[in-house]
Amino acid sequence: MTTEIQAEANRRNALQSTGPKTGEGIEAARFNALRHGLRALQTVVPGEAPEEWEAHRIGVVDNLKPEGAVELALAEQIAAKLWRLGRVVRHEADVIAIGQDREDLALAHEAGNQKKNEYPWRKQGITVREDIEEAASALRTARGKLTRRDEAIRLLEALPTMGPDVDFPWEFAEDLMHAVSVDEKTAAKLEKECETNESGFVSRHALDLLSLKGNPEEMAKSLAEFWREDRKDFEKAVRKAAGKYKRTLRRYQAALERLRLSRGLPDEAALDKIQRYEAHLERGLHKALERLQTLQEARGAVPRVTSPPWPWRSSRAPSIPTQWLRSAVLPTEPMEGDRGDCSLRDEKERPQRPPRTQIDAFFS
Repeated sequence: MTTEIQAEANRRNALQSTGPKTGEGIEAARFNALRHGLRALQTVVPGEAPEEWEAHRIGVVDNLKPEGAVELALAEQIAAKLWRLGRVVRHEADVIAIGQDREDLALAHEAGNQKKNEYPWRKQGITVREDIEEAASALRTARGKLTRRDEAIRLLEALPTMGPDVDFPWEFAEDLMHAVSVDEKTAAKLEKECETNESGFVSRHALDLLSLKGNPEEMAKSLAEFWREDRKDFEKAVRKAAGKYKRTLRRYQAALERLRLSRGLPDEAALDKIQRYEAHLERGLHKALERLQTLQEARGAVPRVTSPPWPWRSSRAPSIPTQWLRSAVLPTEPMEGDRGDCSLRDEKERPQRPPRTQIDAFFS
């Protein structure tokens, strides 16, 4: 429960946060809650140019040629409706553009394939960003091994001509110990010696390891040739990893492209909102146009538009006399001596149409 001291402190804090006070701050803050602007009370919302709205309004009003305050208000209402309809089109384009953003597509693809580790997803071969990262990591590892082998070959070829205390990387020492098959005891002794040595693993240590198998210079030469042949396997591993990375990346990009094409229209909820609001604007636009037209017809500014004759306006169509309908219906069963196509053999027996004067009187 809030104590009296806390309530008083809250009141004092509230007095220090009263929102913007300057005219510029108030003008900027009035649109803080604006999201898309479709139902905004203001005609011009942030992102729209007031001068473009003014040019649009003037053009529409001049085209409608209103007279008097009522017609002017209707003309400006029509201009506002048309401006908002244009905003609907821009909003729809923005929704589609946001849905096709590269990062948004990637996030949607990842969210739609959360069960990728399950068997059905693995069987379908759905590629996600995790697969891209794994393939890229494998490619970096393969390239690193190839670079390490090239550096080892270079150091091994230059070893006979080096001084006794030239620093070598420990990775070279590991490769060299593996090549001459050093036992664990010797490897541990060498590692301890390198730790105590300020320079670490140096060229004399490498010569000592090679001397375990024979002449150091001959062993360096033969081992360098062996590593050059072995380098082909490293190159093959790099090519294999690069091919897998390219295939994985291509499948991932194809999945994003399919998702992008499927978002060529807004989703069902956004599309329903857009269509309902567009229909609302169009109904208001037609009502304003009809009212303005009625006023202009009443004062003779535009010719009066008469309603089209029946049958296009069925609501105003008069009833048809029953005797006309009876006389206009052909027989539905074959008559005696007929060929079976419901036509009369004798043209004189065909029912006669109503007199022309009756039809003219009906449609007049």
